[in-house]
Amino acid sequence: MRAFFYDTWAFVALANAADPQHALGAQCDEELERRGFAPVTSDYVLDETLTCLHAAAGAKVALAFLDLLTSRVDAEELLLFEITRPRRDTALRLFRRLAPTEPRLSFTDCTSFQLMHELGIQLAFTADRHFHRAGRGVRPLLDWRGKRLELRLPVE
Repeated sequence: MRAFFYDTWAFVALANAADPQHALGAQCDEELERRGFAPVTSDYVLDETLTCLHAAAGAKVALAFLDLLTSRVDAEELLLFEITRPRRDTALRLFRRLAPTEPRLSFTDCTSFQLMHELGIQLAFTADRHFHRAGRGVRPLLDWRGKRLELRLPVE
């Protein structure tokens, strides 16, 4: 299965039209869909996204996002994985290892790294710099070049 992992960064950029990266996020999302990649995310990413959207754009945007995500999961257009206790325990060990050298590392990122590794997913729909340090072949689809963000889709 050709899959990619939605990170919080992608959902926030896509759901909030006022986000400075909204257009680039939409371009990436459309291209991944056109190429037939299966979208995957986790309940921890959902948690972090709803919190970020509510803080940045308000309840209306957060609830609209929740409705859209729920309908996509129900229609089996998006795979939503639970961070189970074994996944969480592995992510906690990873957080303990990375946190001393990675400023502002989120525990949610560590759960994403664990899930991606477990599922064999290498493509992360994100511009979060921590995904560059995830190892195990994880590759963010967006990359900062100075102050400019660039799309780095896989070659067809």
